[in-house]
Amino acid sequence: MATAAVVLLAVPSLRNNVIPAALDPQPVNIASVELTFNQAVRRAAPAVVNIYSRKYVENDRSKLSTQGLGSGVIVSEKGYIITNYHV
Repeated sequence: MATAAVVLLAVPSLRNNVIPAALDPQPVNIASVELTFNQAVRRAAPAVVNIYSRKYVENDRSKLSTQGLGSGVIVSEKGYIITNYHV
């Protein structure tokens, strides 16, 4: 911390640019970014997946113990899926 203070005092040009000025917010044309519900669904739907799980009785694969159903979203070209913990 002391070194930073010495550098700022020794090099006057650094004192002027320590904290950049805030940018003026530019107005946004809402119509250019607004999506209808149908448009949002059409864009997102290809990435949504169903996840099915089944657990069978350990010594008898013909007896279903539990099953589950959930959903997730593909987030990478490698096929990684994000889902909730409970899925």
